Amino acid sequence: MTPKPTGPRGNVAHIERRRLQQHDASGRIRTVVHYKVRYRDATGKHHSETKTSLVDAERRKAEIEVALATATWRDPRRGELSLAE
Repeated sequence: MTPKPTGPRGNVAHIERRRLQQHDASGRIRTVVHYKVRYRDATGKHHSETKTSLVDAERRKAEIEVALATATWRDPRRGELSLAE
């Protein structure tokens, strides 16, 4: 199956920075930063993964881009299916 281009850059993952305000154990408000890696698979379906550090998000983005380019990417949710015995 030929991958569909998803935009001017083709099948490329991108990273979004997310800031959340959370209360810690002492009641103070602290800002927590998460990084969301978003991408489309070869069929055009949207996927995303959340990482707590920018380094992990960049590493995962590179892995996804290589897997999509070489057609070796597999849907991570496919492993959640339970098979009847």
